[in-house]
Amino acid sequence: MKVKTEVLSNSCRNRAAYPLGDLKQEIMRVNNRVNQSLFGNGLRWQKVDIVGHKIVILAENMRAKPLAAIDGKDRLASRLADIALLNEYKSRLRREIQGSLGIAVRSILKDYDPDCEMAGTIIVTEERLDGLEPDANGGPDRGS
Repeated sequence: MKVKTEVLSNSCRNRAAYPLGDLKQEIMRVNNRVNQSLFGNGLRWQKVDIVGHKIVILAENMRAKPLAAIDGKDRLASRLADIALLNEYKSRLRREIQGSLGIAVRSILKDYDPDCEMAGTIIVTEERLDGLEPDANGGPDRGS
């Protein structure tokens, strides 16, 4: 599959225009933007892998301060708030992935471990994404 290797912009809506490594970078930008809009801060780190119909994101998040404050006092209340936030995150991420990157999303699965502030997200897509060119110069993608 021939792909473009030009500089990416937010207005680009065709995932086929991205080499695989660039697509991973764009997914990281979108994920960080969604986290910033919902939680008020970005991610400490994240890693994106693309396998077939799946985008797998592992990320370390900073715990939202109000939730951290009630974790030790009322774990059920903070867990219910976590679930509500996860649902809102998934809704926003779906809109961003579909709108910004033009990737049809079938489902998003996400969980968060507040003890180690680690989140795992699996985005199941309608189309395979791993058939894209590995990177802009045709070599293996090792940077993401």
